Amino acid sequence: MRVAVIGCGRQGAVIANKLLEYGYEVTAVDVNASNLRKFKGRAKLLLDVKDTDRLKQFLRGYEFAVDAVPARLGLHVMQAAIEAGTNLVDISFTAGEVLDLQAATLSAGITIIPEIVKLTTYVLTSVQRICSRSTNVLYV
Repeated sequence: MRVAVIGCGRQGAVIANKLLEYGYEVTAVDVNASNLRKFKGRAKLLLDVKDTDRLKQFLRGYEFAVDAVPARLGLHVMQAAIEAGTNLVDISFTAGEVLDLQAATLSAGITIIPEIVKLTTYVLTSVQRICSRSTNVLYV
């Protein structure tokens, strides 16, 4: 399964490397090249998530993504995932009202699990949940 980890700072790098260890095909994405060096895999992409069109185009190639960007960018990444049709787990607090995206998430036929705050264990459990069943529920 192809997984994108968007944001490769302290938290995102740990998650990306753990998913790689578990055998997933992982691409790490960050706006900062030095953050990408923390990822042990080869698939790295320098990308500013504020470039909405490029982000959506990138996400279309992935079955699942982990959003590890700062809170102020969380809703933006979620919206791009909805438009790209890509399942997403967000690992941090999200500035804004996540429930406003519920109808669009259901309509896109994807799963978004927002605001997961206990990093590796919950993210990896969420990956397994999305991989093992198809659901169109926005978990809050």
